[in-house]
Parts: sequence; structure tokens; C-alpha cells
Amino acid sequence: MWAAAASAQALNAQAGASEHAVTAQTFNCRPVEQSQNRIVAADPSRAIRVSLTLTDKKATEFKVLYVDDNGEKSSPADETKPWRLVTTPGSRDYNWYAVGSRRPNLLMHGRLFERDSVQKGENRWSYSEEQFELGIRTVDYHATCVEQERP
Repeated sequence: MWAAAASAQALNAQAGASEHAVTAQTFNCRPVEQSQNRIVAADPSRAIRVSLTLTDKKATEFKVLYVDDNGEKSSPADETKPWRLVTTPGSRDYNWYAVGSRRPNLLMHGRLFERDSVQKGENRWSYSEEQFELGIRTVDYHATCVEQERP
């Protein structure tokens, strides 16, 4: 009887483990054309790499890496406190929110989302990022993304 109970517990643990589907996706993003908006025009024209880990279709890890034209790399996570992740139920819309670690008046918001109107191609995914200091928007970045092929 003990063997049967132990086997049943092991099977239940294995079944529970397989219920949590984990997937990882990486996107290479390029800024959309600069506009006449002074805030947007002043934003850097760097590329961004977004890595997203989903557990049961919910964002559990969100990484953003800025890649400048000269090859230098940085991340908004370097200057912020831990991120709050939000997944919009029923859609592929993933958001992160953070406040500055050394600059408490800095609020950042990033959003990766799939556009329903586009079937396939470069403009299917978009990434946007906003930064606010003292309630004033200082960054308004918009990019189109391509999902990196998995090996």
C-alpha cells in the first residue's frame, strides 16, 4: 500500500510539472522612423533586444538590452528596481513597469505586443518604452520587432 501511495504521489508531481508550459522568445527590434515630435526625435536610434519567458502564457521574465550603433550594450534594469510584469489576459501583450533605483522620480514602462492586423513579417510585433521624470514624459520610443529564430 505504501508503494502504491508513493507511486501515485510521484505521478502527481510529474503531472503537475508538465502542466506549467515554459517558453522563451527573443525579439530584435529597430526604431520606427523618427517623427517631428521633439521628444521622439531626441530619443536614441538604438536597436533593442527583448527576451521574454512565459510560464502558462504569462510573462515571468522580461529582459531588455539596448544596443547602440557603436556596439555598446546597456539595460534599463541596470538603473531600476525590480520590474513588475503584467500580461494582458487573452492576448499577446506583455508589459513591465519599474522605478529608478538611484532616481526615485523616474518611472519606466515597456510593452511588447503582437499586432493582430499583421499576419506575418517584420511589423507583426512592436515594442514601446516610455520614461517619465517628475511626471513629464522624457522618452517615447517605438520599434518594430522580428522574432529571432530558435535553433
